[in-house]
Amino acid sequence: MRRRLDGRRLPGALAALLVTLILLAPARPALAHAVDLFGYVSVDEQGTVTARLVDVYGGLVEGQRVELYARPQGGRAGPPVVMEELEPGTYRGRAVPNRAGPYEVVIDLPLAGDLHRITLPVEPGVPVAERYVIMEQIEPLLTWTRVLFAAAAVVLAVGSVIAWRRRPGGPEPEAAGGGVKE
Repeated sequence: MRRRLDGRRLPGALAALLVTLILLAPARPALAHAVDLFGYVSVDEQGTVTARLVDVYGGLVEGQRVELYARPQGGRAGPPVVMEELEPGTYRGRAVPNRAGPYEVVIDLPLAGDLHRITLPVEPGVPVAERYVIMEQIEPLLTWTRVLFAAAAVVLAVGSVIAWRRRPGGPEPEAAGGGVKE
């Protein structure tokens, strides 16, 4: 026995598909927002990292909690080290990798619900001159805008299903050649 597509379930199915697409879509920042935070990062022979963080708006990066990690290649990052603020927007800290070999210095700045990250490859004992590095923005999986869109899609789906079920069984009066009699 073949089953037909039930027209009453179509709005709910479309809304469920819309919610799934919204939640699974990758969260990519706009280019304009991706370049508004950057830093000048240097590493000395002992592994002390100095980061001068800059935001184009001014004042966002001052007095923040900035964390530093050392992540060996192919390994997991060690425990975070909170960087100390030397002067407004300039932070210093030292994170030691948990095994020998080349590693990455990871600087995390949580700001406005997003995580901004700088990653810099480092060789142990080799200083890295000051480099200009753009901060990568990492958005959480469920941002408030995604939750808002999902809620709107659910309300739309439920409203469509309720309206579809409450429609009259016969043809519309205007289509049947009638209307409201005066």
